[in-house]
Amino acid sequence: MAKILVEDPEENTRVPLLRGILIHSLQEAGLSFDAAFEIATDIRHELEGIEVIASDELRRRVVNLLQSREGSEVAERYKKLKESLTIQVEQRDGQLIPFSRFEYQQGLETIALTSAEAMEIVATVYKHLVDRRIEVITSRHLGRLTYRYLRQSSELGEDVAKRWLVWRDFVNDDRPLIILLGGTSGCGKSTIATMLANRLDIVRSQSTDMLREVMRTMMPEQLLPILHTSSFRAWTVLPGTGAEMAEVSDNLLISGFRGQ
Repeated sequence: MAKILVEDPEENTRVPLLRGILIHSLQEAGLSFDAAFEIATDIRHELEGIEVIASDELRRRVVNLLQSREGSEVAERYKKLKESLTIQVEQRDGQLIPFSRFEYQQGLETIALTSAEAMEIVATVYKHLVDRRIEVITSRHLGRLTYRYLRQSSELGEDVAKRWLVWRDFVNDDRPLIILLGGTSGCGKSTIATMLANRLDIVRSQSTDMLREVMRTMMPEQLLPILHTSSFRAWTVLPGTGAEMAEVSDNLLISGFRGQ
């Protein structure tokens, strides 16, 4: 059966529907393992052909099935159970913040996991917390838990787990992160910088285009003409050249680019 994703609009997340988590929550509501397994399996079959389902819709279907098979009391217990668990993460300064699966997934993607791989780890860790009814977990404990499941993953393993430790060590060290992207004009530096800043949660980025604009207000064209032209045509203001030249060598283009 194809993987079904459960979408949480509030957290803007999509995580795989894991039958094990559903079975456990049904057991928490008072069902035996066999009864919980049967309902979870029937829900999976009911959703066959559906790729994405909202978390509220999934909960509604489970409640309706419980209502018809186990009665109102069990259905109400399940509803209250799902509403009662709020997981909070205790930061290093003691502040408590809600556990966000979306932000957690973004953190995993920072170490070069694909969205699918990150979602799998999110689902595994979330199942761990739900199974144990953990409502408060320290960021340090959450980091160790993440390392453990990354290391145990047959597809990810030790190398990826070490990348996670290196990244967490850097984040907790409060060191500034400065990334320099180089390349010719128009090759996509700004596009990559924007994507990278979003992935690494970097709030400040600076393009060479902006720097040139600032410098142009400080340096008159008569003093530095190469600064006041396009990088693609910077060669036209080099000594002994001009836009009327019939042929332009690669070396001349490179000299103009480097001169600017």
